[in-house]
Amino acid sequence: MADQNSNGRWYEPVNPNEHSYTPGYGFSTRPPFLVEQKLIAGYSGAAAFAMLGFLFLSSFLPQTMLQLTYQVLPLWAPIALEEFLWQCYILIGTVVSLMLPFWGFTCYTRIPRDCAIPLRRVDPRLMTGAVLAAAAAGVIGGWANTAADRLFYGLGIEFLNTFEVPGSVPGLVVYVINMTLIPAVFEEIAFRGMLMQSLRRFGDGFALLASALLFALAHQIPVSMPNAFLMGLVIGYFVLFTGSVTTGILIHLTHNLLVTLTGLFAYLPSQAAELAFGGFDLFCLILGLGALAELMCRYPGIFSLRGPCTVNPGEQKLRVFLCSIPMFLFYVVILLQAARYRL
Repeated sequence: MADQNSNGRWYEPVNPNEHSYTPGYGFSTRPPFLVEQKLIAGYSGAAAFAMLGFLFLSSFLPQTMLQLTYQVLPLWAPIALEEFLWQCYILIGTVVSLMLPFWGFTCYTRIPRDCAIPLRRVDPRLMTGAVLAAAAAGVIGGWANTAADRLFYGLGIEFLNTFEVPGSVPGLVVYVINMTLIPAVFEEIAFRGMLMQSLRRFGDGFALLASALLFALAHQIPVSMPNAFLMGLVIGYFVLFTGSVTTGILIHLTHNLLVTLTGLFAYLPSQAAELAFGGFDLFCLILGLGALAELMCRYPGIFSLRGPCTVNPGEQKLRVFLCSIPMFLFYVVILLQAARYRL
């Protein structure tokens, strides 16, 4: 023992990460709340790198594939072919940029595949009610986006919040798929599946809020973030309640289809467009509120989340998760990306 003391190795813990050293007392077990915070910080870093990977791949892959195509595409190639190929590259880039980084996140968290992407069978009546209620939330989210747009405009800041629509039919078909089906399926698998389900070990409320925040930031355009955050909360909650990512996919797809449909109203005369927008919003609100009331009657505890089995309070868990160094790096990249959309 004397030799060990002279070398400063009088006691070595089995796992140094789970013990702390106190002068005069030696090594002792770390408090459970510190062990949990370290685990949350690890999840935070992994989630931040998954988000950074998503941003990098989604902007890098389509451009790279297009540049490679220009090397072999003849100079006389029609613009319609270029539009079609560009939309195809966006589709491929979206799928790869969502699946690859978030798959890496699940490898870090070691969540089983059937838990990362839950696919329980859902009662059709429950699914229908969830879709209609989420449509009403989408109307409110649209108003929040408009308010944010006006706020930034009042500050002298404008953002480009539209996408270039292809002129050719093949390009337009793939464009519609990119705006509706692809994000509905793969964003739900990534955010409400792999990400949120992994974070549920720290509590459903924490997982819901954290995944909705990251989902909003992933949209990059500040005036689009309010609706993305609200829909992230609504979709995430119904995924938790039904136990199936399929619910989120159907809600997300319906929301995207409605947004695409209402976008056609802009081609109407100004007064007719305002009337169409207002009437459509009112219709969705009435239908959604009615569906929500019916769900509340059928499921009395529909708005109760499972309590967390954690030692840290909710605000402390969010602080640790959102304030890690990799997460701050992600915030900086989001600010730089948002500046690209500024007019």
